[in-house]
Amino acid sequence: MNDSVKFYTHHHIREQSQELFGFSSLAAKKLFELLITVQGVGPKAALAILSLDESETVRNAIANADAVYITKASGVGKKTAERVVVDLSDKVGMPLYYDNKTSSGIAQTINHSDEALEALMALGYNLNDATKALEGISTELSTADRVTQALRG
Repeated sequence: MNDSVKFYTHHHIREQSQELFGFSSLAAKKLFELLITVQGVGPKAALAILSLDESETVRNAIANADAVYITKASGVGKKTAERVVVDLSDKVGMPLYYDNKTSSGIAQTINHSDEALEALMALGYNLNDATKALEGISTELSTADRVTQALRG
């Protein structure tokens, strides 16, 4: 029962309050931080959008300008959803795979607990670029060696 768990936190400070938000993956935290930069999207709406599905699915919907999918989030209207896709579609990177028939993103298999992937994202890579940088690099190497090789290209 002594399993360690890793959480990524965002400390949101406002004039009247301070809130701490926890995420199980760096990708979810980064997407949350992008969402709250959009005018009209606060932490509550950002969490509602993230609760639609896995963060990668939500990211794919934004990358594909699927405002209808974003409006499914509680408290998010059409105008806010459109603003999210307009403001963020270029910031979230290219979609990995998207099925327009079902209007839901389907991501390639990505290990979201991959510390090398998370390290590259912390250095400013988007998920798509970080994934490409790690392609062909052995997962048997240490995290530091994998990140070093990815940075070298």
